[in-house]
Amino acid sequence: MFLSQMKRAAGRKPTAIAPTVMSAYVSFILAFPMAKTLVGALIIALTQ
Repeated sequence: MFLSQMKRAAGRKPTAIAPTVMSAYVSFILAFPMAKTLVGALIIALTQ
């Protein structure tokens, strides 16, 4: 799905690529809040 979005954005105009990448990045961050929390806890545990 991500690659097809990139191809469509690149086909329209170069300036459409950045919003597509940003929306995909935001979706990635929002989809894995638990993973971020676990990684953060692991980093805190290792640095103490």
